[in-house]
Amino acid sequence: GVPTCPAPPPPAPPREVDVVLLIQRPTCVLRAALTSLDVHVRPRYVHMVLDACSALPPFLDALPAALRRRVRCVALSAVLPAFPPTAMAKHLRATRSAIPAARHSWYYQQLVKLALASAAGMPRLVYMWDGDTLPLRDFPEPEGADGRVPLLWGGELDSAAYFLKGGGVPPGYVASTAALLGTPPPTNVSYVTQWQIWAPAHVRGMLAEFAARAAGGAAGGVAG
Repeated sequence: GVPTCPAPPPPAPPREVDVVLLIQRPTCVLRAALTSLDVHVRPRYVHMVLDACSALPPFLDALPAALRRRVRCVALSAVLPAFPPTAMAKHLRATRSAIPAARHSWYYQQLVKLALASAAGMPRLVYMWDGDTLPLRDFPEPEGADGRVPLLWGGELDSAAYFLKGGGVPPGYVASTAALLGTPPPTNVSYVTQWQIWAPAHVRGMLAEFAARAAGGAAGGVAG
């Protein structure tokens, strides 16, 4: 008789993690990233922050149906409606911030990430993902059995964009990371990566502390 091949195993169920990514508009690279995320990361939902969601329907039509149902679009202007980019720029000018105007959009994106990560309905862990990054192999679990989350880093060969051409990490990165960690970082690796693991509970706690310090005028509060 004709030998029969065993049926392929059913696809693995989604993990209890969401992906958040910010990108100006849908592209073929984003489509490839979403498809690869579905295979190697298996998020519950993908929250895409776009300048506008009007261009999304034809883009979604090219995705597998199971993935298409788990992609959610959020317009950039809808994330922080009470504090749009123009309001942030006005605040930075009023406070004589040292942040150059060319970097305002990047800083606003960080506020958007914080707002989404702290929103109701998010799972315990969220991947913050660069929209042009494609996972090429199955990701390990985002949290170990002991509850610890891995610290991500890159070297000069696999993350060359984050290093000076002459070698080493940029001085500004060293200063800001030392202030964050309380100790100077190693100079042969960079903790800047194309994806991060965020715990919404910790984000909410951090934002609450920021708000309390700012309201109380405590030393070390949020500065413009």
